[in-house]
Amino acid sequence: MLDDLADDGGVRIIGDDPAHAQVVKLLVNALWFAHATVTAEALQTAQRAGIKPAALQRLLVGTAGASAFSDRYLPRFLAGDDFATFGLDGVVTELRDVARMAAGLELPLLERSLSLHEAALAAFGPVPGELLAVRLLEERNGIPLRGQDDPDVSAR
Repeated sequence: MLDDLADDGGVRIIGDDPAHAQVVKLLVNALWFAHATVTAEALQTAQRAGIKPAALQRLLVGTAGASAFSDRYLPRFLAGDDFATFGLDGVVTELRDVARMAAGLELPLLERSLSLHEAALAAFGPVPGELLAVRLLEERNGIPLRGQDDPDVSAR
């Protein structure tokens, strides 16, 4: 039954310790949140140089700079979707759990991601929206990424 519900490739097994599945889930989500924010930073830098976000998104697909976020989900974000299926407070909780697991390690990028998401939680409150940290970057930098009237941007 789980194979029927899973994405392509089916259910993945990490080992005999069930706790490892939770660790992997938290790390996958931490990477998702970090990919989203660093991709937004790249898009804002490109936009400052005159390149529309949707154009850069299309050019990133399949390159070394791509990720599942930029390839599959960024078009939805650019169309205005904040991915309101998971609360911003849950995002911060998960990132704090990762930080606790990694205590004693030097992880500046994950720490920065946590800090940015905490700032988004302070700004927007515990509302649904996995990508509200990206919205915060739009507001802070004054460089919107959405609504650039690119006819090739569509929800997927």
